[in-house]
Amino acid sequence: MRRNQILPINTQEDEESEDESENQNFNEDEDEEQTFLPTNNLRITVERLLTGQSGKLIEYFTAFLSFFSVVYYILSTYITSMVNYLDTLDYIVLIYYISEFSIRLWSAPHSINFLIKASSIVDILCVWPIFFLHNYSQMSQLGKFIRISRNIRILKVSMFANKHYKSPDSEFSSVSHQYFILFLTLTTIILLSSGILLIFENDDRHSAYLSDIAKGCTSPGKSSATFDEMIYYVVVTLATVGYGDITLASDEGRACVIILIVISIVLIPKQTNELIVLMQMQSKYARNKYRSNPEIPHILVCGHVELSALKFFCKELFHPDHGGQDKHAIILQHNPPSQEIEQFLHNPQFELFLHYLQGNPMLDRDLRRTSVYSSKACVLLTDKYITDSHSADHKNVLTGLAIKKFVHHQTKGENSIRLCIQLIKPESKAHYYSSLSFKSNDLLIVVEEFKMNLLAKSCFCPGIISLLGNLIQSAGEIDDSQYEDEWLKEYMTGIGHEIYRAALSSKFEGKTFTEIAATVYNEFGGILFGIELDVGGQTIIRLNPGNYVIPNTFENKVKVYIICEDKKVADQVTNYELLQEEITQFQQMQNHQKKKQKELEKQESMFLQSVFEEDSEGQKNKGNIEDIESTEGDYVLMPESIPLINVTLISLRDSIKVTNHIVLCGIHSSIYYFILPLRAKYLKEFQYIVILCEEQPTKIWNDINRFPKIIFIKGSPLKHEDLMRANIQFADKAVIFSKEVTKEMNQVDEMLDSESIFIYKAIQKLNKNVQIMIELVFPSNIHLLHDSSDKQIAQNLIQAGDNTELIPLFAAGQVYISPMIDTLTCQTYYNPHILTVLQQILTGDKQSSAVIRAICDHADLHQSNLYQIPVPEDYFNKTFGQLFHYLATEQQLIALALYRLPGSVGNQFPYTYTNPKENTKITHRDRVFVLGHSVSSDLINNDETGQESMYEDFLVNEEDLSQFENLRKLDMAFSKHSNKKIPTKQEVKEQQQLNQKIDLENLNQNSATFKVMENINDQIDKIRTQITNLKLNIQEQDEDIKDKIKSAFRQEIASLLN
Repeated sequence: MRRNQILPINTQEDEESEDESENQNFNEDEDEEQTFLPTNNLRITVERLLTGQSGKLIEYFTAFLSFFSVVYYILSTYITSMVNYLDTLDYIVLIYYISEFSIRLWSAPHSINFLIKASSIVDILCVWPIFFLHNYSQMSQLGKFIRISRNIRILKVSMFANKHYKSPDSEFSSVSHQYFILFLTLTTIILLSSGILLIFENDDRHSAYLSDIAKGCTSPGKSSATFDEMIYYVVVTLATVGYGDITLASDEGRACVIILIVISIVLIPKQTNELIVLMQMQSKYARNKYRSNPEIPHILVCGHVELSALKFFCKELFHPDHGGQDKHAIILQHNPPSQEIEQFLHNPQFELFLHYLQGNPMLDRDLRRTSVYSSKACVLLTDKYITDSHSADHKNVLTGLAIKKFVHHQTKGENSIRLCIQLIKPESKAHYYSSLSFKSNDLLIVVEEFKMNLLAKSCFCPGIISLLGNLIQSAGEIDDSQYEDEWLKEYMTGIGHEIYRAALSSKFEGKTFTEIAATVYNEFGGILFGIELDVGGQTIIRLNPGNYVIPNTFENKVKVYIICEDKKVADQVTNYELLQEEITQFQQMQNHQKKKQKELEKQESMFLQSVFEEDSEGQKNKGNIEDIESTEGDYVLMPESIPLINVTLISLRDSIKVTNHIVLCGIHSSIYYFILPLRAKYLKEFQYIVILCEEQPTKIWNDINRFPKIIFIKGSPLKHEDLMRANIQFADKAVIFSKEVTKEMNQVDEMLDSESIFIYKAIQKLNKNVQIMIELVFPSNIHLLHDSSDKQIAQNLIQAGDNTELIPLFAAGQVYISPMIDTLTCQTYYNPHILTVLQQILTGDKQSSAVIRAICDHADLHQSNLYQIPVPEDYFNKTFGQLFHYLATEQQLIALALYRLPGSVGNQFPYTYTNPKENTKITHRDRVFVLGHSVSSDLINNDETGQESMYEDFLVNEEDLSQFENLRKLDMAFSKHSNKKIPTKQEVKEQQQLNQKIDLENLNQNSATFKVMENINDQIDKIRTQITNLKLNIQEQDEDIKDKIKSAFRQEIASLLN
């Protein structure tokens, strides 16, 4: 930024910029210029040299010579012996000045413009005394002005400093530059004024001193002034203090002070005001700095931080279950906080522990302000509903790499910071890992992968959203006495349980995992569901390995995962049946093991790219192959891709073929990760997936075209007619994806959920029995899904308040909210392995590499999957403790929670009861979440088959319609594939041609066929109406009969009493 200043130190910048603009065609590097110098034009050659690298060297030397001569002159005022060489130095300096000035004047393209520049005027003032140096001692007044020229050299030094000052490359550069200008101005004024006053005052003071001596004065004044005395006088004058201990004796000195005061009054306030304006443009958060305390750990939070995410993150970070609030969180953002976030920062609960800094995490200067090199971890949040998700992922990846590089450089490789990075797209994980130059323990939380897997798992394990949501959220001690409803007491008791990781006692060695799980539940009330151990140098985590026999717990570093109320239960599992001496010895061995582990991690962090790339490049390609093979091996796929036209149908209304299906309302770019868990081979049956969308998913279809039993219907889920065409009346589940943010949207607010809420209401109106999973962007909108006219629901909503987990639909596991990811991200800071545990619950063994799978197969360490099964009839009205023991010991299954359907304990909505109490009574309305390698057929619910046959009597003739011939063909193809009869390419080609032919016939059906369908549906509606009326008449007759019987009974009793 260019400014017009009064002093030459500021105008120098303007003049030099003008000089550069005049000679912009000649500003090239000296090496390049040398090849193009014209040999016949010496002036142009000299001009190019002066504007190139040689000119910069001359400027540096000139500044040094000027600074040296000024310092020498000041010292000569104290040391008289230095005065003898002062004239010689002046000759040298002035000869150099006049030579440089003459060369620049001769080579300047416009001599007049060069002479009127501020720098040239200063040069002239410094050069002209050379013509009078031989006799200036005989010219008293002229001699004073010649000596003043020595002080003017200070201006040359200040102009050089102003020109070559480089502001730091940050948003604070303008403030820093203005600070420097103000400091340079004050320094120049003080030194220049002091030097001039010294010259004027010395002669007058000496004359006054001689006069006092001649008059016989016993206490004459000082014979001369000193430079420091004049500096003191100028500072006192500028500060407007005016002590009066020093007075000027010369008229010239008084005139100089008048000029000094005028210049100071005009110049200094102007520059100070500019500095204040610039500082006001910078918020206080841009100037703050966090000073780390070794006794208080802190973490850095950056990325996209918005209010909802920050609330959930801080609620988990500072929860008392994690050791209270003895930690700090440093938030680093590009912009100052919004009004809502600033209000949250002043929340008394977090005010002392949250620190907000404005800055750029890509700049070392701002990272240094956060003391990130001593932080425990760095968390990078993301905007989960941004339009350009790939750019957001790339930004987080680059930011993470910049932070790791900075910490690695600052600590010289001794500290490798752990990153917890949120990414949106699953493919972004590969970009991050391929960019690392050394191995790391960073955690990547992929938003869309987790969300899609969770919604898909909810389709055959209803309630898992609330189950996992409550397990990753700390709740502390729950007082269920404040709740009146029995279901709410049980639900809140379940919320109080969390996942803990603990070492396994050596007393459990030689026992099977399920035996230990039964013992832990009976003894401590905790559910043991996972194991972690070291096998062949690989850390392996497995859920319920069943009959796996526990090896040496210390050598294999055996850890277990427990669902329990608090850490005391986990410690009891660690110290089970151990003596105090054994406990002390075990703790010492653990501490030694931790130290050894830290040393190994420190050595790993020192690996460079040359060491890591050899394995990295091969593993990258190998990883892609393994991923494809994993998909082929773990999931059911068709041998060939299916064209979209073959699965595009017009209507499924009242179909008997497609019932008990899943309706997807809308399409999502990551739908592949939704369908994947629904086509896992360990599932007994596969439900149809009907995609109801306004636009054909042409691009997305390439990702899912090999999955069986997928149907596409073009339509809007907001319209009742289109929902009926998707056969929503006989659907089992409906999934509503949130509306994607588009570029046309200026901002994301609560209205983004409006379309999803309308779809929810439309589906609920058509089919009250269908279970709906809905994704909401804002948790506050959950209240709008409930019918507030119901008094009980209204009371529950009032009681829930801002606590999302207490709202009935969330307790039922039917609502997914994005802040769940932020809570999970915070949990990974405390327990990094919880991410692996959740991934295995959602996807089974998919996340494991081929090496780990081979090790597990060799060690007979099987993986389990999550199922939801009905309660065996033999255990109706028995306790959960009895059911848990039966499933663990006889079925090798670990029960995690109950999913209690409406009516179990007077509840209106289903809910999840995590780790129920041992004496909890089991009803026929309960379902059980279990972990197991497989589930026997006698434990699987077969209600679906009955549900299909329920409607066959109403639609006997529907199978004759050619609309569903294509559907049966797809079923036949799927059945053949599931029976491992892989067709040949010729058969597949013929089948595809047949499907395409059938589909074209379906799409071109005449209106008469649809008219027949409508007539059939009208008849069905009439029959249903008649049945409903008959039921009502029967109920009324039953009530009349009951009333007559009661009346007769009362009369009979009355007669007997009389």
